[in-house]
Amino acid sequence: MLASWIRLVSEVERGYDATVDDYTNYPTCRDWLALAWPLLSPRVQEALRAEVEAADERFVACTDDDGGRAIGRYFRVEATDGWWWRRRPTSTAGMLAAELAASDVR
Repeated sequence: MLASWIRLVSEVERGYDATVDDYTNYPTCRDWLALAWPLLSPRVQEALRAEVEAADERFVACTDDDGGRAIGRYFRVEATDGWWWRRRPTSTAGMLAAELAASDVR
């Protein structure tokens, strides 16, 4: 799941160009990390902490906080969902750019 989260971050940094449906599959990996974190041993948490924090920081740097409005037009974003659901890629291309532009959200 961590590898999938890092892959999404890399794709968003380059300018995500798949569909919004494809995009919304990936943040569920970050959901899994958040849910699994308390179940991991302190040793495993310590071993993974730097990677998770680095990926999170990179994601914040290449996205804008819009309160979940953009992605929320296509995917249910609840108040209890992780912060990553309330961010939209700063740089989009292809289908995602068209879909977000069509929803008139920025």
